[in-house]
Amino acid sequence: DPDGIADYIAHDRVRAGTFDEQLAVVVERWRTVDAAGGTCAITASSNEHVDAINTAIQAPGSTPTTSTPIESHRSAGTSTPTSATSS
Repeated sequence: DPDGIADYIAHDRVRAGTFDEQLAVVVERWRTVDAAGGTCAITASSNEHVDAINTAIQAPGSTPTTSTPIESHRSAGTSTPTSATSS
C-alpha cells in the first residue's frame, strides 16, 4: 500500500540523500546498535549496495562488538544484510 509511506514520513523516518550519505548514516546507526548489544537488520536495493555496506561496517578501525560476521541474505535481486550478536 503506497499510503503506508505517509506514516514513515510523518515520523521523520524518510530522508533523501546520496548513496554515500545514506551509507554513512546506516553505518553509524549499526555501530550504535551493535555497541549496545543489539541486532540490526539493514535492507539494500542491490548486491552492490550490500557489499558496500558490509565493507564500510567491517572497515579497519571500526569497532563492532559482535564476533559473528554480517550475513547477507540474497534472493532474486533483493538483499538483506543482518548483523547477529553472539549469545
